[in-house]
Amino acid sequence: MSTGVYQTSKKDGSLYYRASLTYHAKHISLGSSSDTAIAHAIYREAMDILSSPAITPENYTPLPPNSMPVALAI
Repeated sequence: MSTGVYQTSKKDGSLYYRASLTYHAKHISLGSSSDTAIAHAIYREAMDILSSPAITPENYTPLPPNSMPVALAI
């Protein structure tokens, strides 16, 4: 299993993968996916954000709740 990804199951028995990390002694749940590679990508992106000196609380702009980035086809 990839770092930051944990296999679990739904009430109906189907498997899915949760992404999470610990930062400053705090557990942060990042989300879940039916695909382990996507769950690991979620974890990697979060680690990139946390380790980037260019992203600070002063310049970070979160997405609105329940929104997804929109991919544009050119």
